[in-house]
Amino acid sequence: MMTTETTYRCANHPNRETLVRCGKCDKPICTDCMYMTPVGVRCRDCANLKPIPTYDVGLGMLLRAALVGFPVATVLAVLIQITPIVNNVAFFAAPFYGWLVAEAIARACNEKRGRRLQIVAGLAIAFGLLLVPLGVAAVAAALFMSGAGGGMPMQWLALTLGNLFSLSVLLQLALALVFGLSRLR
Repeated sequence: MMTTETTYRCANHPNRETLVRCGKCDKPICTDCMYMTPVGVRCRDCANLKPIPTYDVGLGMLLRAALVGFPVATVLAVLIQITPIVNNVAFFAAPFYGWLVAEAIARACNEKRGRRLQIVAGLAIAFGLLLVPLGVAAVAAALFMSGAGGGMPMQWLALTLGNLFSLSVLLQLALALVFGLSRLR
């Protein structure tokens, strides 16, 4: 006795033939659209897929991450700029800096992770390494501005602007981002 199987067209990919149907709603699904569940094959809608809670980051968590990440990045970047010992080894401090900013964000967000938190951390790290030195130089130039030595702080500000996108600073940024973003992966 010969049985004939009816082939269907996938509900999401009409150009694909399939023999499989969703176990709940009976919709035809191809191999790319099927999800194995404990009760059988289901379509995406019936499988009721939810993100893992660790990676489920809402707007409130993103706001919390920004409210913690940017101040931490700013304070650490100012410390790197005004501490002579750290300033001489800023290249080696960059990975630790990136990791500390990401660690602060992770702790503030109940150890959540994911791409959205990585974006916030990356922006905070870049803000700290690129814009804070410029702000420190501008404040120093304003504080030291006087009639006799007025040119020297402006030269320092110009030097800071010139070094802002130097290869060394960009490598520091890359190291800080790699270590920081890997913490939130």
